[in-house]
Amino acid sequence: MNHKHFEDIKSTQDYLVEHQVELGSDVLISCENQLSGHGQYERRWDSYQGSLCISFTLSPNEVITLSSLEVGCLITKYISTRYEVDLKLKWPNDVLANDALTGEAKKVGGILLNNSSSNKQLVVGVGLNFFPLTSTDQYRTPAGSILPKEISFSKENEAKGIYHFIQSNRMGPNEVVKFWNEKCIHLNKKITFIDAEKEIKGEFIGIGRNGEALIHHMGTTASYFSGSIIL
Repeated sequence: MNHKHFEDIKSTQDYLVEHQVELGSDVLISCENQLSGHGQYERRWDSYQGSLCISFTLSPNEVITLSSLEVGCLITKYISTRYEVDLKLKWPNDVLANDALTGEAKKVGGILLNNSSSNKQLVVGVGLNFFPLTSTDQYRTPAGSILPKEISFSKENEAKGIYHFIQSNRMGPNEVVKFWNEKCIHLNKKITFIDAEKEIKGEFIGIGRNGEALIHHMGTTASYFSGSIIL
């Protein structure tokens, strides 16, 4: 593994996309402070003192459209194993946890995929809020933390641990679909679905074999491969 850890960096994702050819395969980029991160659809990804921001190369899932969902599954498995915290998943790429005080589901992480310069690998970006935020910034899905309080923590070592766990515990397509549906926080619940063309209200009934969102609306079930969900 080629691991580069920075004190400050504009974006781990941008750095890896720009330097992947020279860095090769099995590359991990991590940092103490990410200054200008971004998420899906070029949305801003804010980094805080208790946030871990990493990017790494990864071979696609056998069903390539399941790749980001597989990473979400593996992140929840890692956190459950290491910290005994039960995380939930929100389609397509959000990681949530229930607030210890209020029980409200809050976003604690996100996943971003880019095509790399190598056709054999993807560039995966992961942002996780480990400790409670001091910011008062407002988000569509409220921001939370994986742990209720700050602990002794090495971002460099945590990044290595996550990447090693993901590489060592890859999942087949059927396993991804089954596990993701089990961890979905809005399974069989009413949601609002938004894409570039429309906004619909319906019931989320799971993901399909290719990771598509299955939404029941006005007596029919439709499949969507892109868009976002409001709970």
